[in-house]
Amino acid sequence: MSTTPAAGASNTVAVTVLGLITLLIAGVYLAIGGVLTWGGAAMANDPAAGWGPLLEVFAVLTAVLGVLFLLQGVLGLLAGWGVLKRKRWGRLLTFPLAVLAVMWGLAFQEANSNSSIALGAAQLLYGAFALVVLIRNGDKFSRLRI
Repeated sequence: MSTTPAAGASNTVAVTVLGLITLLIAGVYLAIGGVLTWGGAAMANDPAAGWGPLLEVFAVLTAVLGVLFLLQGVLGLLAGWGVLKRKRWGRLLTFPLAVLAVMWGLAFQEANSNSSIALGAAQLLYGAFALVVLIRNGDKFSRLRI
């Protein structure tokens, strides 16, 4: 009797880990998006002597960035849930999420602070991990039924 795991077991674990990490990252995106959206709205309503027009433009840009993070968070929640359930649509939703994570990672690498570089590296690692797991384990997801 062998104690070695079956060949497909590690692939299933990788898909489960990907689903959990995707849900975790989606929660972070939702939190960041909520803070930026709320902060942008609060900033737009703050009267500033002489800085009003500039502050309004910055507030709108902050709120738009917050909404983009919120949308990415919702996409991540759906994608993570679908990956955990081994649904084909979850796999398909995770591909653009991974590409967006790589793009955010590259953008964060341009910043000069250590925290931004670490956040960018985490984004890049997630994006690369997600793409590798999704491509290598496509057969682990249920087929679409028409």
